[in-house]
Amino acid sequence: MDETDLKLLELADRGTTKYSLLARKLDMPLSTVHSRMKRMELDKVIRGYRADIDWKKAGLNITAFVLIKADVGKLRETGKTQDTLLEDLLRTEYVDQGYVITGEADLLIRITARDSSHLKDILLQDIDSMDGITGTRTIIVLG
Repeated sequence: MDETDLKLLELADRGTTKYSLLARKLDMPLSTVHSRMKRMELDKVIRGYRADIDWKKAGLNITAFVLIKADVGKLRETGKTQDTLLEDLLRTEYVDQGYVITGEADLLIRITARDSSHLKDILLQDIDSMDGITGTRTIIVLG
C-alpha cells in the first residue's frame, strides 16, 4: 500500500468509477490502475463492491442502531465468542452492519425495518432470542 493506492481507494470508493476515469484523474496508464486494483482485491484490501441503497425507497423506513450486551461466560460455555455472536447477528435478515465494541455494550448492529412493528418483531423474535444476549438498547434514527 502506497500513496497511489490510497488515492485509488478514495476515488473508487463506490465501486462504480471506471478504471479509465481513475487513470485519467491520477495521470497513470489504465493497465497500472487495473493491476493495482486487482492486487488490492486479491490482498482483501478491497473486500467487495456494494450498492448505495436508499432503504426508504426500498420500503424499509426505519433505521435503528442496537447496542447489545452479551454474557461472555455463557458464550464460552457454548463455544462461542463475541465475534461468532456478531457473525450470527449479521446472518439475521435486516441486520446489515455490526461491530464488536467497547464500553457499556459489547456489540453494535444496524437494522433497517419496514416500520416500528417490524422492528419490534426483529428485536423480539430474532435478536433477543439468541443465546448469550442479555440485553439490548435500541436507538432509532430520525432522519
